[in-house]
Amino acid sequence: MISSKEIAKEINKRLRDTWSDYEWKNGKDVEIPSEWAGRMKFITEQYVNAGWIVTKRAEICSSSKKLFYLNFKNPQSFKDCPKELRSTGVL
Repeated sequence: MISSKEIAKEINKRLRDTWSDYEWKNGKDVEIPSEWAGRMKFITEQYVNAGWIVTKRAEICSSSKKLFYLNFKNPQSFKDCPKELRSTGVL
């Protein structure tokens, strides 16, 4: 079973990646593998406590496959964000 620390490490890697203007405005989606499902409440709480705005989203595809996402919104606005972060992601 994957640990919460490993999940956070993977999410952080994705959040540190470059954010587009669209993502700054609407948040960055991180697809959640089914193996992570049992740890999502704890993980979500950790990011909310750190100041992130986190929402959960599910999609049902025509192939009957369910996809789950966490959407992370950076607590800073794009115009207030330093130029270095605009091109390299979040700290």
